[in-house]
Amino acid sequence: MNYFGEFVYIVLAVLLIMFWRARTGRKIDDLLSASEQEHHHVHRVLNKYPLGGAWRQFKGWMAEAK
Repeated sequence: MNYFGEFVYIVLAVLLIMFWRARTGRKIDDLLSASEQEHHHVHRVLNKYPLGGAWRQFKGWMAEAK
């Protein structure tokens, strides 16, 4: 049970490193504009299929909408 806390801290550290490496040299506006296209792509798919479906269907819809 003691390992669970250590695992959580390791995952947190990995996530912080990933975000830090993605952010290096960029401002928050640059990060937001870089992900804007993907954000709108996901919203288009969700608007077309509002009831959702299985993960395999969602991946197919995302590929189809590109």
